[in-house]
Amino acid sequence: MEQKVKCPYCGAETQVEIENPEDDLLTQDECQHCGKVINIHVTVSVDFHTTECKCQGVFHTWKLQKGFPECTTRWVCVHCGEGKSLTEEQRKKLKIQSREEYFAELNKVSIF
Repeated sequence: MEQKVKCPYCGAETQVEIENPEDDLLTQDECQHCGKVINIHVTVSVDFHTTECKCQGVFHTWKLQKGFPECTTRWVCVHCGEGKSLTEEQRKKLKIQSREEYFAELNKVSIF
């Protein structure tokens, strides 16, 4: 699906293409006019709007996003929504099991 959106930096209309729009989809594209990275927020109604991407896809501001089970905890950029896994060292420091450790522990538990 192609859509014209307004660049939050230069104000020019730029063409974006989203193959499979999903509810609350957050993706990025480059403005065809000024070349800056913009965030594109997609909702089920297939409305498009843009915001400035303060990290420009490089200078992320990471925030710990706790998950349930806790082994799904990860880092998420507050500006663009990009995510990354915790390192082994970070998991140990925060006392968070890896997925493998979590599922191994579940397999040990017997309900009988």
